[in-house]
Amino acid sequence: AVRPSIVVRSQSSEGPDYSAKAQEYWEETSKKIQDTWESTADAEKPAVIAIFLVVSIAQIGIGAVMDKIDKLPIFGDFFELIGVAVVGAYAYRYVTDPSERAATKESYNELVKKVTGK
Repeated sequence: AVRPSIVVRSQSSEGPDYSAKAQEYWEETSKKIQDTWESTADAEKPAVIAIFLVVSIAQIGIGAVMDKIDKLPIFGDFFELIGVAVVGAYAYRYVTDPSERAATKESYNELVKKVTGK
């Protein structure tokens, strides 16, 4: 007996070309970085490299310390509890006070205007 089968084919739909956008963004960013690097004085370039390396090493070190602290049974839960308490305190403050809500909404709208340029 022959069983019927269903064949599903995918067809590309007209949508945004994300790879082209990513390529354009990458080219724009790399051009900006290259221009900034070329405009940096030769005497400052070693300092820029050193700062970049120190920040990278510090990030790795901070990540390692945070992983070790998170593995300790007491501290991980304690820090999580502190985080929940802080978020709860800020949420309560901004939700219950109308002037805080208005100020938060205003700063959010300003941020949206800066990001979108509208």
